Amino acid sequence: MSELLCCLAFGTRGDVEPVLHVARHWRADSSKRVKFVTHEAHRAWVEAKHLEKFQFRWVSTPACLPSSSDASRLWSDEQGAACLQAARRATALAFNLFALEGVHLADVLNLRCAVVQGYAVPGSPPGGWRRDLERREPALCRRLARNEERERQVDPPESRRLTFADVEHWLWPALLTGRWLSYRATVEGGEPKRAHGLEHFFRRRPAPRVLYGVDEALFPRPGYWPPRAVVLGSFLHVGFDSGGGAARAAEAFLDAAAERASKEESGGRGVFVALGAAGTKAAGCLTREAADAIYGGLRDALAATGRVGVVQADEFGYASEAFRGDPKVFVIEGPADHGPIMRRCACVVHHGGAGTTHAAALAARPQVVVPFFFDQFQWAETVEYKEVGFRAEPEGVGAAIVKALGHPYPSSPCYSRCSSLEGSLAKRSAFRGAELLKASFAEGNVTDDSSDDDDDDGDDETRAEAVYLDDGRGGLGVRLPRASPSENALLENEIFRDACYDDAIWGIKTGDRLVVDVGAHCGLFAVRCASIIGRGARFVCVEPNAATRGLLRVNLRRFCGSRAYTVLPFAAGADDGDATLTAYPRMPGNSTLRPREKRDEHFRGLPADHLFAGAVERPVKVRRLDTILDEREAIALLKIDVEGQERDVLAGAEATLGRTERVVVEVHDIDGRLGECTELLLSLIHI
Repeated sequence: MSELLCCLAFGTRGDVEPVLHVARHWRADSSKRVKFVTHEAHRAWVEAKHLEKFQFRWVSTPACLPSSSDASRLWSDEQGAACLQAARRATALAFNLFALEGVHLADVLNLRCAVVQGYAVPGSPPGGWRRDLERREPALCRRLARNEERERQVDPPESRRLTFADVEHWLWPALLTGRWLSYRATVEGGEPKRAHGLEHFFRRRPAPRVLYGVDEALFPRPGYWPPRAVVLGSFLHVGFDSGGGAARAAEAFLDAAAERASKEESGGRGVFVALGAAGTKAAGCLTREAADAIYGGLRDALAATGRVGVVQADEFGYASEAFRGDPKVFVIEGPADHGPIMRRCACVVHHGGAGTTHAAALAARPQVVVPFFFDQFQWAETVEYKEVGFRAEPEGVGAAIVKALGHPYPSSPCYSRCSSLEGSLAKRSAFRGAELLKASFAEGNVTDDSSDDDDDDGDDETRAEAVYLDDGRGGLGVRLPRASPSENALLENEIFRDACYDDAIWGIKTGDRLVVDVGAHCGLFAVRCASIIGRGARFVCVEPNAATRGLLRVNLRRFCGSRAYTVLPFAAGADDGDATLTAYPRMPGNSTLRPREKRDEHFRGLPADHLFAGAVERPVKVRRLDTILDEREAIALLKIDVEGQERDVLAGAEATLGRTERVVVEVHDIDGRLGECTELLLSLIHI
């Protein structure tokens, strides 16, 4: 079956268009399909792009909200249901920061995901956001602070984990709204799971790659951003032809004006005005007073310079009313591709949207920016800083236009700087975005490579599903036993979410270090070590259960390297000999040499008969660690998890403990065993 990309894109046109661009290039491969969910308000504009091979689902929620107090409307029942239906059969998800449903759907449906965003988040969050987050999510904040401290100790920073820098600079506007924290419970059907908020998502799944459709020539990538925040360049280099009759009529109007102009004014006779989201009813930013000031200033500037104007109509009808019957101004009533129109003009007036700013820069035309909200002020400041235009208040638009047109094209220094900026803008970013999407999703695919030459444990129980666990670097695809979902969840919580071994692992220096894992099961502890220490670590894994050794080798080979591990098929004990291992297909990690103890002590009073069903007794060889480990090699970390056998393992490891830097032991505290193990361990390491 072909790969299906589900796109969730909400917000204004500027928010939706980057996702469309990337999806279009994903779809360029005939074997790939796209389902796209967005607002009904964008239907005419989207359909003008001739994307017949896309499957669209339209929702009636507004394209832009009038105020933050109405943010809950983004998570309407209709919108959430549309997202869920579109994503059910998807291979991967792509969404923008106004479609945070994608976060939860990726988690629920176990899909890779990426964020595609048309602008970079400006500035910093409100001053009280961190205090509020610490109140609502104290465990998360402790983890963020610890991760931040660890990042400062690494030179250069590796950004392996989510930090406050991530949240503050590219996640906070969308993720800290509170409403999204409960969305997960509404999409899972019969038995809603507890919503764990930020901590749940970022500790369970990899943080998504964020693909910004901005260009470093206009927005230099901040040095504090993690590697997964990618600045692609403008998506508009490969823009769609959304022209139609209105756009062609506007271009003909400008061409006629240019023919009437003198030859030396070859830069175009027009002034183009496009107010984007500021001119929509949903945004509510373009008041009648502001519109009268802007359009009045345009009329005055045209009279002073002898130019003509082209205006993209706003949803309020202000432009149509202001210029009705004016032969010097053409009003575009429908969707239009602004790029060709801008290149026929001498100046561009706009609201400061990221897409429009890049489009004007690509057209190499001076800009007059009238910002209204959010990132628009950032782009207005950028235009002024680059000296390719001017920032203006609505009342000053006329004077700013005259100033922008103050020198003949192309001799003006402003025009020269515009041309230089256009030449430095990156090319073909949408292609790169589509390829990064494909690469991101491919990283999560785990091939069935469990049939290597060294895999002589070909039991059916070694068959497994791919489960994605967060290592802080983009995710893991770890093979786990299919028949034991409850135990898999327990182990995932223990090792990856609760991070019970992390304090011991983080103290190990990178390089050629040996880790010994006694009771390795399918290798989750080794995978965790490899994700933190790096591939310089080597592993000796002791595992007596033949049913999971195949999975152990698969995971070690995938995450630790083919030459970095050794698997020993023994049970560790106090003396060399033979024993019987009781293996439980539904909880293979609990397989033990002490089955009566397991049932009588661990599960007393619990309805656990189904977990013990199908138990198999298998002969195994028992070996002392001192016997099977190289007596000359120092051990950086020794981990022991042997289901009740831990005292015997320590008794057979006297020499091993003498050359071991760190020891982690899981003790089943039955009949005072914790005290016995502690006393024995202290005596053996001579403390």
